[in-house]
Amino acid sequence: HPSDLEKLKFLLNVISQIKSVSMDMVIRIWDIQERYRTLQLYKHEVDPAEVRTAFLVSRRWQDLKDVALTKDARMENVKKKFAEVTSEQVVEFAETCKVLFQDFRTNGPGATDVQLEDGVELMKKFGNDLSTNMKQREELVKAQTLFNLPITSYPELSNMERELKLLQVVYDVYVQHVAMKSETSGMLWSKLDVQQLAKQSDDFEKKIRRLPKDVPEITSTHSVDLAFHKLEEEVMDFKAAVPLIQSLKHD
Repeated sequence: HPSDLEKLKFLLNVISQIKSVSMDMVIRIWDIQERYRTLQLYKHEVDPAEVRTAFLVSRRWQDLKDVALTKDARMENVKKKFAEVTSEQVVEFAETCKVLFQDFRTNGPGATDVQLEDGVELMKKFGNDLSTNMKQREELVKAQTLFNLPITSYPELSNMERELKLLQVVYDVYVQHVAMKSETSGMLWSKLDVQQLAKQSDDFEKKIRRLPKDVPEITSTHSVDLAFHKLEEEVMDFKAAVPLIQSLKHD
């Protein structure tokens, strides 16, 4: 009997695969044997050892299936024990998801007190946290399936995934805007094209005006709406400074 959950899950998964392909294997074995019968019928020369192997496949498959089903039946008590362990892990994981989502709402890239500049790194951090927890959720769902337990949903993870996707739309524009400003500030004053700068600032204004229309969920999700308004302020503040840059350039 397997002594730990991972070994048991591996074994149950193999047994499950054997059960799931059973009918398909019967058909495939029958097909192979029919091919060899046809070759023999038409007196085609075939290695006798190869023919024997082909006709032994069904017996070997049946033996494997019998071993798998016997092993499965004998592990009922072990499965019950580990089903309880899985249920406990699910409860713990559900609590972990709640704590993570609360942290995301309070200190994440869409939080009230978080500036966009800091939010860029927080997007990466919480994106990694989400990825790690999604993998754990997947493992728990597999375990629940193997032990015939009801599948648990984790609404906090789903909500966090949805909000991060929406925040990514906002932060993508912010990063582009920062890159444009950085490129501009790194130019020699004599090389600065104020007409191009004005066009770029107009383009960013149009982009943020389009965002709520293209992605309506932005304004209907509180944390994302907060980040969007910070982005809007950033873009409009820069646009407001462009006429001053133009007048300085012409002086």
